[in-house]
Amino acid sequence: MTILIYIVFLSFIIYASYGPQSSFIAPLPGVEVVRSTNVVVPGGRAITIEKFGLIIVSPPDALPDGLFSVINIRLGISGPYIYPDSDTNHTMVAASPVYWLSSSKEFLKPLQFGIRHYTSQKSIIKVYTADNNQMNMSYIFEEIPNVTVSRDYVYFSVNHFSGFSANSTETTFCGTLYYQRSPTVKFQWDYNYVISQCSLVDLHDFDKTWSKQFKNHMILFEEHSTEIELVIEFNPSKNWSVVASFDLVYTKEILQMNYIANNMQFSLQWTRNDGLPASEELKFFLKGARTPRNITVKTQSIDYWEYYLYNKFFIVVASVVTIMIGFFILILVLSCQGNKKDILILFIIMIIIISIFLISYCFQDHINEIIKYLIFILQSILAALLLYLVFYRLVPEMKSTLVLEQLWNKLLFMKNNK
Repeated sequence: MTILIYIVFLSFIIYASYGPQSSFIAPLPGVEVVRSTNVVVPGGRAITIEKFGLIIVSPPDALPDGLFSVINIRLGISGPYIYPDSDTNHTMVAASPVYWLSSSKEFLKPLQFGIRHYTSQKSIIKVYTADNNQMNMSYIFEEIPNVTVSRDYVYFSVNHFSGFSANSTETTFCGTLYYQRSPTVKFQWDYNYVISQCSLVDLHDFDKTWSKQFKNHMILFEEHSTEIELVIEFNPSKNWSVVASFDLVYTKEILQMNYIANNMQFSLQWTRNDGLPASEELKFFLKGARTPRNITVKTQSIDYWEYYLYNKFFIVVASVVTIMIGFFILILVLSCQGNKKDILILFIIMIIIISIFLISYCFQDHINEIIKYLIFILQSILAALLLYLVFYRLVPEMKSTLVLEQLWNKLLFMKNNK
């Protein structure tokens, strides 16, 4: 009973945190929100939460013990934002999305926030904040003093919730390589090399079927370069070939815009005929980039078990055919009046033929032409022996050539004798 009361009480607290207090989330007219989520901050203990490149650190005395607060996080990549004028020596650019935060409860102590900035140690980093209430149809940002910059994050303390953004004196770009197995073409993999501002790298919205091979690969342009091109060799190795590629050039001007993703797309296909796809490292040159000079694509491999599953349709069909053949043999056994030894030999020969066929098919990539020829001869001999047993040993022993009629009569005879 005590446990039930506790569960009901806890459910009420969570419901109270999420449900009726959802009005604490203020509207953001004019802001393009690309991500949104809620996190729960319990009172009475320290907790650290990381979402979308934002770290929230709550001290144990920020809320009384037993209370919960819901913090809503929204990421806006564009909107009617107005930042302070840059000084004559430095031009500030966005180093993160704008994090719009709302809380269902007031905190007793300030929280510490950390924003991932994706910039080098040489850059100057500043944090700006704006209220979620528009002034003259715009959101006016002001600089937050006393920030602490680490290698990956910039930290600051606040006692209110609004919009926060990290800006720096440099724009950095990152590359992420995605891949997936082609759903239609055998032994082919499709790749997406996504380039975007590092501040937007966590906002890529790819389908769940895509996997990441490497993430957040820092890209630096050459000194006078205005574009980056992924140079594709259509035969990067003797085992793999590029069968499709497009959108391989992106300009620096486009990348500096608030586009979440730019895709360099290509497909690799296994070209060897004497084996299953094996893993290799293929390098493709990045023209116009100082770092990295090329990207390394690790191709995918397939083992025999995966290959069998890939051809599971064939296995299912072969199993159905085997069952049908076994049923046919059962009919012959019930219909034949002579020696059952020939039926047993027939059954064994058919199993051997089917087994040889399955094995030779599954291992066809590792069987040379001589072995294939010998297997064909063996299967031909067994098939001839099979026909001999059926037409010269079994058929003459049947009372009638109508096998199904013989089976039906036998079943009626067995029923009448009961």
